[in-house]
Amino acid sequence: MRLFKAVFAVGGLFTMLGIGSAMDESLAAQPGTGSGAVTLVCTVAGAPKGNAAFERAALCRNFAQRIGPALDAKVVLADVLPKGAAARWVRLELKLQSPSRIEAALTSHLHGKATNYPPLGVQVVDKPLGLREIDRLASLVAKSLA
Repeated sequence: MRLFKAVFAVGGLFTMLGIGSAMDESLAAQPGTGSGAVTLVCTVAGAPKGNAAFERAALCRNFAQRIGPALDAKVVLADVLPKGAAARWVRLELKLQSPSRIEAALTSHLHGKATNYPPLGVQVVDKPLGLREIDRLASLVAKSLA
C-alpha cells in the first residue's frame, strides 16, 4: 500500500538554502495565452546524487510545467528575479529533507505585490520519494498560486 501525506506548515517554520548551477532560460513550461510570461527562480537543496529525477533542472522543469497552466502563462526559468513593479515572478525553494520528505517554500509577485505562502510538503511513509510524490507537490504549489 502506498501512503503519503501532504504537510502544510504555517509561517516561516522552515529555513531553506538554495544551491545549484546556472539555470538555462530555454527550459520553459508550456506557454499560456492569458497573462504573459512569469519568471520562475527555483532552487533545490538536499537532492540525492545520481538520481536524475531529483536533479535541479528536472525538478524545476516539473514545477514549471504545473505552474504555467495554473497561471495561464509561459513560465521561464531563471537564476535571478526580474526587477520592477510590473515584473511577474515566482521564487520556489525545494528542500529534500530525507529520502521520504520534500518541502517547498514559495513567494510570488503576480498581482503587483509580493506574497509569501505557507510551506508545502509531501512525505511518504513506506518508501522513498518517487516521481508521483514530486508531481503531487508540484500540483499543490500550482494550486496555491492559481
